[in-house]
Amino acid sequence: MERKSSITRNKEQEQVYLSLLNEHFETVSLEKYNDAMMNLIFSEACDKVLGKSFAKKRVSKRKEKKIKELVVNRIHRKYGKWVNLVNFKLKSPFHIQFQTNLDRVFTVTDHGRLFGANYRSACGNIFYTEHCLQRFEDRININIYDFIMGRIKAIAGSYPTTVDVLSMMIMGSKFEYGKKDNHYHLNIVSGILVLEDFGDVFIAKTFLAPDMIKPVQWHKPDINVELMKSFAEVLKSPCERIDNPTQQIEKKEEVL
Repeated sequence: MERKSSITRNKEQEQVYLSLLNEHFETVSLEKYNDAMMNLIFSEACDKVLGKSFAKKRVSKRKEKKIKELVVNRIHRKYGKWVNLVNFKLKSPFHIQFQTNLDRVFTVTDHGRLFGANYRSACGNIFYTEHCLQRFEDRININIYDFIMGRIKAIAGSYPTTVDVLSMMIMGSKFEYGKKDNHYHLNIVSGILVLEDFGDVFIAKTFLAPDMIKPVQWHKPDINVELMKSFAEVLKSPCERIDNPTQQIEKKEEVL
């Protein structure tokens, strides 16, 4: 029997973001036939762990874990370490269900790869450059990073990537922001995310440690975070001017 995977992707949303990005850049999806490639990756992982003649109806938890590890490693080698694999469930040796953020990963001229998160709320139209993600990893307080990684893993049951951690921190922030030219400085408590505004799309270009905060006029929006569907909505909300962003904190219990 042919092994197939059920991949949860929002192809309609993928085309929306592709069109928005193409208004400013020459942009392509990461791979034209990535669903077919996912099936191939899954099949190879199953063959390696179970063998091609595996006849049982169920797969042990130990072998399921090994299959997932092989799939994750292959995905990261092919597409980059910031492509995530969530909701992984091996329903049978021939049926796997999982979700990735491949519908939100694009290759963009002058920016390299841009990575978006599965989360559709207030960070739904923010894309991160590889430089930004690397700077975030280099500069974030390791205790805060590990704490949020653990929270996401406990809730989602999957090992999160830096894209997940950074997105979770954005959604857990107060969205205090400053503006300088065409860039927004977003306070996410443990540092500042620098976003370039392209209208309906924002590209996160770098992450600044607390001691690197730039002198900009700061604003505090009056919003209900749970109702926000994009960062653009945050910027359209009523706000008050503040002298400085909320005091940076180091206590990991207070992050979320």
